[in-house]
Amino acid sequence: MSNPQASPPPKNQSAGLGCLIRMYWMGVGNVLLVFTVFYIIKARPGFITAVDLVYWAVVFSLGAFRYIDIHYLSGLTSEGAPATPAHWRRYILVLVAVAFCAWLSAHGIAHYIT
Repeated sequence: MSNPQASPPPKNQSAGLGCLIRMYWMGVGNVLLVFTVFYIIKARPGFITAVDLVYWAVVFSLGAFRYIDIHYLSGLTSEGAPATPAHWRRYILVLVAVAFCAWLSAHGIAHYIT
C-alpha cells in the first residue's frame, strides 16, 4: 500500500509556457538588454531617455519571469536542478548589479563619444 503523504502533488505547469519563460530569462531578455545598451549609447540627447525606460523594463521583466518560472512553473536552474527562492534572490542581486553597471557604462561611453 502506498503512503499518500510520500510525494507532494505536482505543481500546475504548462511545459510549453515553462520552456518559453526559461528561454526569455536565459537568453532573449539578455539579448534585449545588450541591444538597449547600444541604443542608449547612440541616443545621447540626455541622461534619461525612453530607451532607459525600456532598458529597466526589460530588467524588471527578467526578474518577474524568473519569479514566475520558479514559483508557478516548477522552474529549474540552468543546470537542470529544481530552482528555489534562494536562486531567485541571488539572480536578482546579480541581475540588478550587472544591469546598473552596464547602464552607467553606456551613459559614460555616450558622454565621451559626443
